[in-house]
Amino acid sequence: MLLGVVVSVCPLSAWAQTVGEGAAAALALESSLVDLIERSERSVVSITRHTESPELVAGAAQQPGGVAIGGGVVRGNGLPFGQQAGQPRFFIQGQPLIAGRLGNLQMVTDAATPPSGAGVVIDPSGIVLTQFAVVGLDDHHVVTTPDGVRYLADLRAADGRSGLAVLAIRKRLEAGQAGDDGAAPEAIDLPALPIGKAEDLRKGRLVVSIGNPYAIESDGQPTASWGSITNTAARVPQNEPLGGEVESDGQFRTTLHHFGSLIQTDARLGWNASGGALVNLAGELVGITTTASTIAGHEQPAGYAIPLNAAMRRAVETMRDGMAPEYGLLGVSFDRVASRNAKTGRMGIGVRDSYRGAPAQVAGLLPGDLLLEVNGKSIKSPDALQLAVGSLPPGAATDIVYERQGQLHNTSVVLGKAYLDGGDQIISAEMPSWRGIRVDYPTAVPPEVLRVKTAEGAIDPEGCVVVSEVEEGSVSWESGVRPYAFISHVGGKRVRSPEEFFDAVRDASANVNLKFTRPLNTKAPASFAE
Repeated sequence: MLLGVVVSVCPLSAWAQTVGEGAAAALALESSLVDLIERSERSVVSITRHTESPELVAGAAQQPGGVAIGGGVVRGNGLPFGQQAGQPRFFIQGQPLIAGRLGNLQMVTDAATPPSGAGVVIDPSGIVLTQFAVVGLDDHHVVTTPDGVRYLADLRAADGRSGLAVLAIRKRLEAGQAGDDGAAPEAIDLPALPIGKAEDLRKGRLVVSIGNPYAIESDGQPTASWGSITNTAARVPQNEPLGGEVESDGQFRTTLHHFGSLIQTDARLGWNASGGALVNLAGELVGITTTASTIAGHEQPAGYAIPLNAAMRRAVETMRDGMAPEYGLLGVSFDRVASRNAKTGRMGIGVRDSYRGAPAQVAGLLPGDLLLEVNGKSIKSPDALQLAVGSLPPGAATDIVYERQGQLHNTSVVLGKAYLDGGDQIISAEMPSWRGIRVDYPTAVPPEVLRVKTAEGAIDPEGCVVVSEVEEGSVSWESGVRPYAFISHVGGKRVRSPEEFFDAVRDASANVNLKFTRPLNTKAPASFAE
């Protein structure tokens, strides 16, 4: 018995057409990526930190035989500072030894100062965005472009909560230049990347990673690779210092990204990728790459980037002005694990305590309530709650959905401000003050102080500000004002934010009456005259 087999044969011309269309699509993608990298890579720079004045980098070339290698600070004789001519250094297994005493030794020279990371120019005037860990408060920063041009840059602001920092290029470093000579600064005009919306990213979207400060220094060009977005909610490991200070238990949880906001990509990141660019196909900067260690449960070759979403863009704009970004606070203590109501099946985070006078308590939230949504986002973990609230600014009206005794309720909370330790933020702008005092949102105090002050009823639920600093010897100090005093009225006008306070004192007469929520520890009147 013969079996009939039907074979469908694709005509050669149709097959060739399919192959041709696929090849054309691949070539079009390749051309697009090549053009994108060429447009974007000139905006990625190397950043080097120096403990010595960076003018020495340029000044070294003035001396006979002087060189400046890789941005490192070197002596005029070509030797690193601290090493004299005719004094070679000898090592055995990394240990320095006296020259010529132990026979056949290896002579080595000190390496030039290596780059601390990369950065991305986001404004032609020389504004550079990078990662918090790349900069240093007491260091001098030199920015090197792919063209090999070196610039002296000032640290404008750094913020551990976002994990980001902003540098402002001040002047070009050239051979023969030494310090400020009083001349007007030259105009800076660098290729800059526009900032995109990282919240629009989805898994599968294509991106390009550009970085590697070592390649910028040595090859005159950063490395680049492309890949896809594989996750938009990766968490930084608790022992990873992406930014900010270590907590008392030895863990790092100071950034929003520890709660699950990092971009994960399979685009290969360059060596020491901290501060590099993650660019979408529109040529927009959507992330700042980071060398965060591999996260448990994630792919080993994965790369990560800080997303430039709404919260991070707000932080960047604030830091461009030299100021510290601000983050929202609900004013509750909450369960460390999610809870599910067995009767209703709803899952959320339980409120343990609602601080008296804090935003949540003012909005009607009580201990025992189950928080379900923040601005439409489901809250199914403590990290999700902290990320949702912390991504919003203080003063933001925030919709909260919660469950109480099995019933759903809605309320709107006007967020307070989260307190950040001074080591987590660096600013260059002068903070506003009035007659020796600085003020802030009432919740912007250390947690232990907040607990005490709310228990005392010091925070007026209708609105007030807290005195964050008092200059000793000022009229305010002499009148008995001290940090953590709360002011509800200025000249009879209620103040609920620092902006309202400074508007009120500016509009007030020469004699200004302040109303405090609790009596001052002094007999001096709370009246301030010019």
